[in-house]
Amino acid sequence: MAKSVLDVLDFSASGEIILPGTAPAAEGKVRWDTTNDRCEIYDGQRARGIGDDGWAPYAFVLGAGPAELAATAQTLAANGGSVAVPIDVRGHMLLQSLTIRTTDTSLQRTAEWRLYRQRLNNGNAGENTLDEVVNANGSFNYTPSAAANQTSTPSTVPIYLQPGIYWLVLRNTSPSNRTMAVGSAAAGTMALNICQTKTLGSALGTTLDFVAATWTKATFLLGARLNGRVFGQTASF
Repeated sequence: MAKSVLDVLDFSASGEIILPGTAPAAEGKVRWDTTNDRCEIYDGQRARGIGDDGWAPYAFVLGAGPAELAATAQTLAANGGSVAVPIDVRGHMLLQSLTIRTTDTSLQRTAEWRLYRQRLNNGNAGENTLDEVVNANGSFNYTPSAAANQTSTPSTVPIYLQPGIYWLVLRNTSPSNRTMAVGSAAAGTMALNICQTKTLGSALGTTLDFVAATWTKATFLLGARLNGRVFGQTASF
């Protein structure tokens, strides 16, 4: 005999629906993700956020887009100069790679990057520390001869991103004599704090404090883009 919805839902004494915490592995099953504080549904391929938001082929820094020239150099200090900037992911995304704009014209440069997400916003002190998006990290290693786009692909792809705001942190790991110039566009007449910069002495980890002293707010639009897979293809759009 077929079960009704009421047969399979778990209700508490107060009448609330109790969702299971184990990861769903069959189409249509739902769970409460206790790590990211959100509902997930299994769509036959993966556990993802609930909602028919479509699939994003790319995502830019919040407030920016493909028309930005990103020609203004922003200097990241050697050995740890970093910038943290929000990325607006409008729909579900299968992340394939990250592209940034650089304006250096000589000498080898290296950098690392990682995506973070703020799960809650309840005004608690602990929310200053953001958690990484698992596997959404990579590195750059290039010797420039002119301003150019640089692309980094994580070791494990694609990486599912639920719609929302993610924080990209780019950290210059070049040696002491090599700053890194990243391309940017200037904010307009409605400028506000768009990103923040800091020299991080340690490599990017699974968590990162976005509030601790020495972060400096800035108004430039970083030349950065997340590249996603769509249409069942195995490469970015």
